Amino acid sequence: MPSPEAKVLQNLKFLYMSSTDELVEYLSELHTSPVVSQVLILDDLDYYVNQIQFQEHGSSEHSIAMLFALIKDAVVYMKSKHTAGSPCVTYISTHHTSAHQLGIYKRFTKNIWTLNGSVDEDGAPIMQCKPFSSAEPMTIHYYITEDCFRLKNICVQK
Repeated sequence: MPSPEAKVLQNLKFLYMSSTDELVEYLSELHTSPVVSQVLILDDLDYYVNQIQFQEHGSSEHSIAMLFALIKDAVVYMKSKHTAGSPCVTYISTHHTSAHQLGIYKRFTKNIWTLNGSVDEDGAPIMQCKPFSSAEPMTIHYYITEDCFRLKNICVQK
């Protein structure tokens, strides 16, 4: 796989939200940003859902619905700012999701990436995608080093 050019890497902007309040603020203010991304990656959705539940003492359904509404609104806006046919994608991962929460997530998205802490025989971390659509489940083996994320292989399970 060829290495990306430095110019491409300069366009990447990583944001790490330490709280649900920060995530909500970012998603709400995305509409005022002069530059709009084409990719939204939300790692560990459960972390943010659990914060909302703790703060509001609300149900998990309400917390999840609120976050997915903001995410969907942000993605619709992102798509509106790019040319037709230009890809605009969202990736959401979970770490410690109960079967109940996965059932709720199914109402809002077609798949969730589950990071389970497993490693393969070479020590590469494993990411599993469990699509809710008719697509087959996938397992992705990857390496993370100080300076890059390298794909080892993708297995589609039948």
